[in-house]
Order: sequence, then structure tokens, then C-alpha cells
Amino acid sequence: MPFDLIGFAEETPGTGLVNIAGALGDNLYHVALDDILTKPEVNRIIGAFCAACTTGEDYRLRQPTLLIDHQFLKIQLLGDNDPIQGHTHLFHNPLPLSSLKNPQAKGEKIQALIQNATDERVLIGVMLSTHPIPHTLLNVEPDYIIHGESDTTPTKLRWTNCAIVWDQDLPKGTYVPIGMKVGVYPTSIALARIVCPGATDWRPGVPTALMEASHTEFQSVTWNPFNWWPFMRKVNFTNVAMPNIELLATSAVPVDQDIELAVKKVA
Repeated sequence: MPFDLIGFAEETPGTGLVNIAGALGDNLYHVALDDILTKPEVNRIIGAFCAACTTGEDYRLRQPTLLIDHQFLKIQLLGDNDPIQGHTHLFHNPLPLSSLKNPQAKGEKIQALIQNATDERVLIGVMLSTHPIPHTLLNVEPDYIIHGESDTTPTKLRWTNCAIVWDQDLPKGTYVPIGMKVGVYPTSIALARIVCPGATDWRPGVPTALMEASHTEFQSVTWNPFNWWPFMRKVNFTNVAMPNIELLATSAVPVDQDIELAVKKVA
């Protein structure tokens, strides 16, 4: 039951009910202006996230082949430091993509829209999976939790690779990430997804939290359920080819990135 995190991001999309452009720089999903073409394997939405300068009425996920939009009310203000404010958790009760009803589909278009009171910056993230994630995440006890840092200036509203320097070397072997937290500093809201060398078909990720200072823990953040993942064997790396992250930020400001990664040794 692997999942991907995709993003929509735009500086000035307009007012009223407006489409948000698919984030540029995505080499996993095909982006065409306001459309992101999903992979044939994914057929469920297991999470949604939105951040904006001020809250509108709602934001929506649309598929042309469905009769109505999925609508969400939780929108995080860009000044908030806790991503749970803008996240709708659907691991256990996912929403269908139209490909669930049409197994022969070779991917489906998905769009993101928001009811904007003012013409302002918007970031929307969507978690797409092959299956629901059970309430009890069986066989996902971590063997290690490790920490890494990056000092990368992201290109705003575009996926940016952040090379991670890890604090410790893992013992020889192959590992599956089963949980991730990412913090950024200074003020910005972002999405982060993991990139495992040699296993790049899936890129799970999380909304980021705001750190208290440069490379300092995010003290004001509540527990976020999306930080813990199911066991996804296809998402793996070795101790000699450690993962990096991709960051989709609302500005070029968050030049400090911290990552806490929970891993399970599988070989």
C-alpha cells in the first residue's frame, strides 16, 4: 500500500473559485498546467492538505470523470507552525479516485481548486495510494530513528531537491522508511517527500512543520498521524545510498531543513 505526495502551488491564482496550477519540477507525475495525471496504480486519496494566506470557504479536488468535487474545509494559515491545521487525514477512510471505478484507466486527471477571497499564494498537497491504510499499522516497528539536515534554498512553488547530510551511518543493509518528520526555517509552509536512490517509483511525504530556529526542534507541534506510514517495501534504500528529500515551498525563505526518519531494516 505505497503512497505518493503530489502538490499544487500558485502565487496569484485569482479570486473566487479558481484552479491552482500543478507544481513544476515534478519528474514523477505528469503536470500540464492545472492538471496532474495520476499513475494507473493509484486509485484512492488518503490525505489532503491546504495552506493559504487567509482562509477561503473551502478547497476542492476535482476529477473530470466524477460528478462532483471532493470538498475540504481545513486550511492552514501561512503563519501557522503546525501542519495538522491544514491536513485532512484519510488513511483509514480514503476517498475514491475515478480509476477505482474504472480499473482499465491508464491514469486520471486530478485538479485542485480553492474558493479564494483574495488573490493570494496557495499550496495544496494530495496523498495518493493503492489501498486504504489500516488503523493498526502492523509490522512497522522501527529499528532506528535517524536525523539529517540540509541547507538548501528552494525555488518557491517548485519541487526542489534537498541533499541531506545524515548524522549517523546505518549498519550495512537495506531499509524501508516507515515514518518521517520534516521541519523548515525560517517562516514558510512546505511539502516534503522522500527520494530513495534506485527506488524512485514512489515518493511518500508529509507537510512540514516550522522549526523554532535554525536546525532546532519544532516545539509547538502537536502529534500528526501522517508522520507514521505503513510498511512499503517498494520504498527502500541501502546504507551506502541514503535518501534525500524534495521540498515544495511557498517561498524561497526556508533555507534550513531538518528530517527525522524512522526506518526498518529488511535485509
